[in-house]
Amino acid sequence: MASTKPGAVQTPGFQVIVTEHADINEEWYQGAVVERWRGGQKFVPEDWPRAGAEPAQT
Repeated sequence: MASTKPGAVQTPGFQVIVTEHADINEEWYQGAVVERWRGGQKFVPEDWPRAGAEPAQT
C-alpha cells in the first residue's frame, strides 16, 4: 500500500513486520489486526527450512 503522507519515502520490496502480544478489545485495534498466530498457526511454519539443516528427502 502506498503512503499518502507528504514526504513519505517509498522503498520497493521493503517489508516491515510488527508483532506484539496485546489483544486490545477495542474496535479500532481489532480492525487493524491482520493475522493472529495462535492455536497452532505460527509466524514461521514448521515446514520452513532451517539454517544449516539438510534439505528434506522426498
